[in-house]
Amino acid sequence: MATPSYGLPSARVPLRRLATSSSLPPELKALLNELGDQFWQFDATKIAQMLSPTVTLPPNLADTAHSLLKQKPSNWRKDTEENAFYEPLVNSLNDFLDASHRALDLSDPLIIERDARWCAGLRFVQLGDGSCGAHGQDLGPIKREAVGGVSFRKADRPVDLVMAVKFGENWPAVMAQATRSAHLLYSVCHVRKFVLVVGFRYTTLELRFLIFHRGGVTASKPLSVVEEEGQKDILRVFLSMLMWRTEEDAGIPEFFRDGLVVGV
Repeated sequence: MATPSYGLPSARVPLRRLATSSSLPPELKALLNELGDQFWQFDATKIAQMLSPTVTLPPNLADTAHSLLKQKPSNWRKDTEENAFYEPLVNSLNDFLDASHRALDLSDPLIIERDARWCAGLRFVQLGDGSCGAHGQDLGPIKREAVGGVSFRKADRPVDLVMAVKFGENWPAVMAQATRSAHLLYSVCHVRKFVLVVGFRYTTLELRFLIFHRGGVTASKPLSVVEEEGQKDILRVFLSMLMWRTEEDAGIPEFFRDGLVVGV
């Protein structure tokens, strides 16, 4: 199996070979059968290492970020309808992001200045109807309730990046939405190295970081947004993302100057 083009290590055994195992949940079997040999799964620490452009961050940094995260009250509802989880997840993702920023601000010696963080202005919001691409390119309709990440505009090189966040009651449903979003993001910049999508299974309050690349999809294991270990793992990935200094670190070639404006 070929190693993905931007350096992701291949799993020793393709997960599809495990799809017939009786020990796997039926939903994961369905997911593996759908994606075939182009699907890899790793723990969050490995995903964070893949996304980090530098050396591995200090292991206690996630603990610091988690202590800051606990200062924010959670507001998860008991509703069973998907749209009841949009706002709580947006708030939660922004809380994870803020805690990661603050942990890096407090690092001694300072690991990276806030102004040097390429996605310093990244925020998650709930999107409205419609979607557009670079130069107003029509990317087709999206659900009113779709949740996306709205990013930033740098003064010298304007780049608006959207990190899609996709919902579903099971992982195959989440992957179907996430794959469509990845295709749309690639349609705006065909030469980008990877696309990062957050998939959220609202029935279990778990998310996965999904890295779409030329070799397929590399996913984190499901991470709980309410349990301590899951929260620390999510923070590890956000901390690695905040180490990005350039568009190259985010998978976008430096020569791509036209900007990305995408709603997915």
